Amino acid sequence: MSDVTGNVVELADYRTSPQEADPSLALPPGFAGALARFIFEQAIRPVPEVAITGALGLLAGIAGCRWSISNTGLNMYLILLARSGVGKEAMSTGIMALVDTCNAHFAATGRPALGDKHVLGAELASGPALVKAMESRSSFVALMGEFGHVFREMADNRNPAMRSLRKQLTLLLSASGVTSKGGGIIRAKEADSTKLEGKYAFSLVGDCTPGSFYSAATVGMMEDGFMSRFTVVDYPGERPDKNLAQVLSPAPELVDRLCAIIEHAATLEREGRFVAVECTPEGSAELDAFGLDCDAHIRAADEDETIRQVWNRAHLKALRIAALLAVADDYESPIIGTEHAA
Repeated sequence: MSDVTGNVVELADYRTSPQEADPSLALPPGFAGALARFIFEQAIRPVPEVAITGALGLLAGIAGCRWSISNTGLNMYLILLARSGVGKEAMSTGIMALVDTCNAHFAATGRPALGDKHVLGAELASGPALVKAMESRSSFVALMGEFGHVFREMADNRNPAMRSLRKQLTLLLSASGVTSKGGGIIRAKEADSTKLEGKYAFSLVGDCTPGSFYSAATVGMMEDGFMSRFTVVDYPGERPDKNLAQVLSPAPELVDRLCAIIEHAATLEREGRFVAVECTPEGSAELDAFGLDCDAHIRAADEDETIRQVWNRAHLKALRIAALLAVADDYESPIIGTEHAA
């Protein structure tokens, strides 16, 4: 997996066979870990990195707007890098299985399908298409499989639709704070304009092969801060063995808990309230120490904007991930502890 700076962290020696390989990235603590566990266990080819990326993406789609830390929302751009044939699609199938089960739970009690508001499975073809999708969703995650071709087209300035999508992605990641404005797109004809009122938080979960992702990256993407907005999870391993004991439905207690978080998000939006994620002294100390480390790397980079941009957002990514884990454990009064910060 890459760390929050985007640098690759070796998690295991994948030169050995799948049976002999050391365990890869550990699942998160608490309820976020339970979500990841289900995504892992429902996969045909289970991979921890796939499950963790999916769990964080779903939580970001639900909690991105109405929970905040350091006056920033909890939305994230997550990209899973892995070779073909390792089971990357388990992210989407796991997320949709959770959402569909939650919607069935809501329907059984005569309530609307609240889960649908937080997950978008359709491809986003342009910046205006993204803004249009936000009209009816204040906080959601877009599932963008095969993200490599989208990333390549966004790097090509000759494609106006993808250029507009890149611009909106650049703007929206930091537009989820409590004091941020909605924005939108204003055109010469009012009928063609889209104005966003209120608060919004857009997240995305994508997957692609390492070659297609890194070959599309440009110096310009690094220098203007676009590349550093993505949290990249790298699975360097081989195709895992087939799962002969798939868990196709999440446990009732998992669904109950996830539905409670979704309902609380709806309540906060309806009442116009926000929940600030707090830190224990120990959790704060660990995150603050990482922040000082980031400061040192930024100063050491001098005039190299590609390095400065990466480290500039590293601490923010750590804060958001830790906050998402804390919200999953206590959505009413979330507090980041050492286990979340670590």
